[in-house]
Amino acid sequence: MRSAIGVAAGAMAALVAGCGASDASAPLAGGADAGPRIDDATWGADGYYRDDAGRAVLLRGVNVAHSSKRSADGLPWVQPSDLATLRADWGANLIRLTVFWRFVEPTRGSYDAAYVAAVRERLDWAEAAGISVLLDMHQDLYGFEATDESEGDGPPAWARDATCAPFADKSPWYTNYFEEPVDCQFRSFWADTNGVQTAFVAMWEHLLGAVGDHPALVGVDLWNEPWVPKTATAAGVLAPFYERIMPRVRAAAPRMVVFYEPGTLSGQGQNQAPPRPAYDRVVFAPHFYPPAIWVGAPYRGTLDDVRPQLEQQIAQAKDARVPLVVGEWGAQRDGVGYEAYVGDLLHAWQDAWVGSARWSYDRDSYRFALLAADGTAPASSTAMIEPYAERVPGTPLGSTLAASEKRLTVRFQSSEAADAWITCPSRFCAAEPRLTATLDGAPVQVAGTWDAARARLSVACTAAGRYELSLGW
Repeated sequence: MRSAIGVAAGAMAALVAGCGASDASAPLAGGADAGPRIDDATWGADGYYRDDAGRAVLLRGVNVAHSSKRSADGLPWVQPSDLATLRADWGANLIRLTVFWRFVEPTRGSYDAAYVAAVRERLDWAEAAGISVLLDMHQDLYGFEATDESEGDGPPAWARDATCAPFADKSPWYTNYFEEPVDCQFRSFWADTNGVQTAFVAMWEHLLGAVGDHPALVGVDLWNEPWVPKTATAAGVLAPFYERIMPRVRAAAPRMVVFYEPGTLSGQGQNQAPPRPAYDRVVFAPHFYPPAIWVGAPYRGTLDDVRPQLEQQIAQAKDARVPLVVGEWGAQRDGVGYEAYVGDLLHAWQDAWVGSARWSYDRDSYRFALLAADGTAPASSTAMIEPYAERVPGTPLGSTLAASEKRLTVRFQSSEAADAWITCPSRFCAAEPRLTATLDGAPVQVAGTWDAARARLSVACTAAGRYELSLGW
């Protein structure tokens, strides 16, 4: 049984943007190969992330990766073949790629060209695999390293305020945020003490000057889990930060989509959402770590315990008139009932056309890693693998997955001829799926092009109207 949160597909719609004709290589919004089909000023105002052909895009994938926090070069373990596996076997169309300030700018004012080149190389790998990339400037504990779960990363040591109290490691690691040493560092960052925020903005300008034109780049997440100090508010520190950095981002990459996060505690259900930045082409990108699931409590078979947080985030995006993509979410690999939790949560987000990236595509003993050390994946990880509508022209109207009947039905209202993309991972579609369609309730012949390497069926919808596409395997 599919779970829902009372939000039908398209419930965030306030406008209906036209869809455009496309081909199988049309880039996501911001790509260089196609002109915009909708004005930047109205892009995303209906709640959908749209590509340059105007299609609604459901971003769905994983974070890559936790392992890079402690790697000597600040890069994740994955190679091109791993990204190909993510696309074909897992059906992922997105990776949220962790990068770190301390590796981009190890010495103040001096940027590491080799690291930046390595980041661009991984964008190349993703493009070859048919995966889009959200570039995430990651931080935890303002760069101080906690021994508990090897957390703490991001800012270089030179970016710290020496007048703050020295870091004294506490356990669990995240409680360090509430201690004076980390809280003080963030107060200094928001106040631009010693020009540290100015340096951060300049670092982003440099990075985007090197990679901002890459066709795989779906957007940038400017600052992972920004901490709101105890004496401050999200409106007081995050809003002016976004207002300051976004013009500089746009100067470096004029049509870049910017993902803006609320405060760190929004991931645990607190309301730390800042006002919507006064710029176009922005996406609300909170995290989703309900406290009970975070600590590994059994899933009771219903989303009721997390429903307030789900509905709050959707309402915040709707009020801001922007798309919603959950930049991080996760569950411990061996949690009781977590296979059902993963499926229920993804279905709830799909019903509301909410994108997401799971934490994290790692191969080790880390409790939130999707893979064990030998590369195998437990049921709580593979529960996220299923067919889904990836891009549809016009307005999504919902989808129904009947896995036992080996069928996925996708519905949408199109105002122009365009292609729809449907992802069907290899464990479902070992061969080209069967396709039937109706247009305004009547059977219609449509042509489908199957790309096995990308686990994707591209369906040519040659007229406007209400489509229902049915895939069987």
